[in-house]
Amino acid sequence: ITTPKGRYDLKVAEVLPGTEQHPYVFDRNIIVPTSNVFYEGCTKYARTEQSEVWKRPVGTEYVRGVGPGPHQNMGHACTVERPTQPQHWTLIAHRGAAEYYDPSISFRVCEYSGSLRTVREDGVVVASAAATKFEAAHDATAISYLGTPQYYSASAPYGIGGAGLFITSAYSPHQTPFFPGAPNGGACGAPQQATVTTWLGQLGW
Repeated sequence: ITTPKGRYDLKVAEVLPGTEQHPYVFDRNIIVPTSNVFYEGCTKYARTEQSEVWKRPVGTEYVRGVGPGPHQNMGHACTVERPTQPQHWTLIAHRGAAEYYDPSISFRVCEYSGSLRTVREDGVVVASAAATKFEAAHDATAISYLGTPQYYSASAPYGIGGAGLFITSAYSPHQTPFFPGAPNGGACGAPQQATVTTWLGQLGW
């Protein structure tokens, strides 16, 4: 009963003497995922709660919580952001004809940077890689190169980065063009889509 001073128990629940006992029968375990999640790299996990289900003699069930259960794998939670479009590549430097030139042509070298990122659904960058690529433009023609080109002037060699390709004239047999006829026209703008596609293949991106 409830009194002005609070609740007063006249009798607590008990099994009366002589009552036939019918034990509960264990039926199964259940594991329920919670909204509490965490990540290991790109894999998402949910913490779980484990309970036991017991059958009462009358056919109803009694669910008894027993504590945390095993973590549940919720699958891959990352996406890969690739620099697939020209606007994804940032112009970081260019060299004009006054710096790098051939006796027969004038050109500039456009240097771009791009990045490959693995981003988790919570915004964390799990992994990233950066690359630098070059595009050479002369007159109304732009040419992209597989490696990092080096250029020789009339008086002294000028190198950019690694080695491998040399230009001694507009039609040198050492020239290795992949995309002739691009529209940069001697100025550094965005790289061409075909150039970007080839860069991605070279990088394995």
